[in-house]
Amino acid sequence: MAGTLALAGCSGVIQKTADNPAVNVNPLASLKLTGTMSASGATPLSLGDAAQQLSAQALYTVPFTSPALPFGDFDPASLPSALQNPSGLDIPVVISNVTLACAPAASSLSMTVNTLSLTVSDAAHGTQTVTSSPNVPLTLTKIDSGYSVTSTKMLLKAKWSDFKAIVTKNGTDTPNTATLSMNVTFNDGAVGCAATLNLASTLQQNIRY
Repeated sequence: MAGTLALAGCSGVIQKTADNPAVNVNPLASLKLTGTMSASGATPLSLGDAAQQLSAQALYTVPFTSPALPFGDFDPASLPSALQNPSGLDIPVVISNVTLACAPAASSLSMTVNTLSLTVSDAAHGTQTVTSSPNVPLTLTKIDSGYSVTSTKMLLKAKWSDFKAIVTKNGTDTPNTATLSMNVTFNDGAVGCAATLNLASTLQQNIRY
């Protein structure tokens, strides 16, 4: 028994030391999401005194969705034996740039990522979704190809037990799909304006113990 406890303790130390190893469970790198702007009211602007309203700033909402992205099963055997039973999967999302079919009038453009969700599925094990409400404000800077983004890393934290049956190999490999969605608000734009978000090319996920 003492030997078993020692091994269990050693395994715990190994897991703690190796927490958050990078993996490619969901291939989100360089993913493109598309959507169309709709008007979402206005927010008042004021200087100092809230009662002294100067003007109203129009807001535009875009529900962004990626195409269904096919991917194969992750093989847990690619991890050291002591690390094959994680508790979770951390899924970072970083936007690299934005393109808009319209030309907003604002000299400085900002957007807020209100909600974020990732859905994974396969025919044998159904569908699982992880969601977050980051409410992250991002600054957009005009460049030749659209807008670069001063992006903060957003994080989806999935339970490994929820995703495991779908995304991991158990005997034969099964085809899976992943779809990423965001609801984003812009401070300027035009109704019907087509928009595209491009994710960073270096995105990976991290196993969590």
